[in-house]
Amino acid sequence: FSGMTDNNVARRALLKFDIAGNIPAGSIINSVSLGMTVTRGSNHADAIMSMHRIAADWGEGTNGCGARGGGQGEPAVDGAATWLSAFHNQTLWGTSGGDYNATPSGSTLVDNTTPIWNSNTPGNAAMLSDVQDWFTSPGTNYGWILVGDESSPTTARRFDSKEGGARPALVVDFTPSGPVEACCEPDG
Repeated sequence: FSGMTDNNVARRALLKFDIAGNIPAGSIINSVSLGMTVTRGSNHADAIMSMHRIAADWGEGTNGCGARGGGQGEPAVDGAATWLSAFHNQTLWGTSGGDYNATPSGSTLVDNTTPIWNSNTPGNAAMLSDVQDWFTSPGTNYGWILVGDESSPTTARRFDSKEGGARPALVVDFTPSGPVEACCEPDG
């Protein structure tokens, strides 16, 4: 979830992708785009949502949407990120809601379709430098936090997660530094 709920409660989503583990060493990142599927919030106002580079490591929860149906909150499990904690019962965020760069890496209008944040869109170039940095220095890869319009209610959207059928997709266009293995059709 990201944005402001009907009850004036802010929600923010955390995203992280294994860049270095999926791109050949020495490659140059040319462009990136992130697509996410909206799965709830069709009666909510369209809103700009921005990705910000996270400044500290955080833990992933294990309870998903849980028995309450999602969006209503679940008890935090030890080590999971919450509004107050990077790792619940272990490490607090320096600032409630997460420690992140105040300048967005990318922004887009989110309606009820599949929004795409693209580094080639004006104002989104920092997405490219984020991913290049995470590729060359994997220890600095804490991902992005998705911050929606928190100034008025009914801007929240639920996005499919990696556990869902339409998980977030980070598409990275890159140029490898060395030779690329070619594939060909067998003879005869």
